[in-house]
Formats: sequence, structure tokens, C-alpha cells
Amino acid sequence: MKNLIITLLSIFIGIKLQAQNCNLENTAFGNNEHLKYKVYYNWKSVWAKAGYVTFDVNETALNGSQNYHIKAIGKTYPFYNMFYKVHDVYETYVDKTTVLPNKFVRDVNEGGFKLDHTYDFNRDNLKVHTVSKVNDHKKNIKEFDFNSCTHDMLSVIYQMRNIDFTKMKYDDEVPVEVFLDNEFYQLAMIYKGRAEVDTKFGKIKCLKVIPKVVSGRVFKEDEALTVYVSDDLNKIPVLIESPISVGSVKAILEDFDDLRNPMTSIAEVN
Repeated sequence: MKNLIITLLSIFIGIKLQAQNCNLENTAFGNNEHLKYKVYYNWKSVWAKAGYVTFDVNETALNGSQNYHIKAIGKTYPFYNMFYKVHDVYETYVDKTTVLPNKFVRDVNEGGFKLDHTYDFNRDNLKVHTVSKVNDHKKNIKEFDFNSCTHDMLSVIYQMRNIDFTKMKYDDEVPVEVFLDNEFYQLAMIYKGRAEVDTKFGKIKCLKVIPKVVSGRVFKEDEALTVYVSDDLNKIPVLIESPISVGSVKAILEDFDDLRNPMTSIAEVN
């Protein structure tokens, strides 16, 4: 399934930091956290298991300071590899307190198409140094000025988890700037209240959000995604649903480990 991991990683493109404050303290996740999702693809009313995505957090040193190294891996199952093999890796190195990115790596291999991106964010002079390569072409090296609150497409997911949703009203919209493919995107998220989601763990109380995404890249229109995050201090994605250019896709939480806070959002245990 094409763009498997972008579908998941786009889920929270659009969260900004309340009152223009991008230095929120991280209280939502910590070292060794592990999340895993099963991804299902629907075509002509038939749902099939297409692949999985994992997210892992580990402490590491970068340029003499302590960071969280967050790594997301998306793969298709062996059956789908015969038709369209996907093996995507996304990595971000973020400040342990602010969750602002210092480095981002994107290694995409989808159906034989290969893309390698590395972004180094210099926070002293607010310049991002980029190295990009497509398939076997020559490396493309550039440099851009960036906003001190700018995120990459992976770091924004984890910063979102520190947003205090109790201060948001139904249909409240909050913007964010995301750097992707050597371009800056002004995106947003819309808060849609609370809901419950059935999972293998039982019913989970969730917050419902609709991120505005980049239409035309993966999705049919701006508000194509619906995302449910746990209504507790962890705010982990539980269910993601979206139509895509051909069919639809959903991802549901399959496993979690070493959460920073108790999973108090499980309302009814199976």
C-alpha cells in the first residue's frame, strides 16, 4: 500500500502550541516508550491487513546534548510485498524538554522508489541544512531559514501529545508550521470533542481530532483524516481513519509498552 507511513505520520500535522508558546514541557512520553499499529486497507468494501507501523523512543546524545531519538518504521506484510513493497523509516532527534527537533531523517523505499532526506536544525542561527537524494540521483544540498517553532512531520506528533485539550472547545482550530520535502507548510488541527473506541484492550475514552493535511499528496481533500487519541496524560493515537486516493485506510493500536503515565482512558476492559 503506497504511502503507508505518511498516512500515519500525517495524523497530527497541524498541532501548535497554545498562545504561540512552542516550549511546552514534555510530560506525555519518555524513554523506551513503544507503540505498534496494525494498518488495514479497504477496497470495494473489503478490509485487509496491509502492514504495520511502530514508534519507539530512546534517550541519546546529539551534538553534546541529551535528546529523545524517536524512530518510526512502516512495513507491508509479506503478501503485499509481491505487489507493492513498503519499508519506510522516519527518525527525529528532539530536545527532551521542549520536543523541538534538532535532526530529522527520512528513508523511504516504496515499490522500488527510494528517497533519502536528512535535515539538521541549527537552533543558534535558525537555519536548517538539508541533504536530499531520490533513487540513484545526485545528492541535493540546500539551506533554509526556519521558525523557532517549526517541526518536522514526526516531532509534531509527539509535541501534540503535550497539548492541554481541556482548554480547547469543539471546533477550535490550532495551526502549526511543518517542514517537509524542503518546503514549509502552514497546517492545522480541529478539535471535535470526545468519543469511545473499541480495541483489543477494551473501550478506550478518546479525544477526536481532524487534522488539515496537504491535499493532493496522499489524501482527497484537506480534512480527510479522523484521529482518536487516548483521553489521558499519554494522549497516544488509538485509531486513525482516512479515505485515500484509492480506497481507504485505517490504523488501530495493537500494542504499547513503557508509557510515561498510567493508561487511565481504558473505560471497559475486555
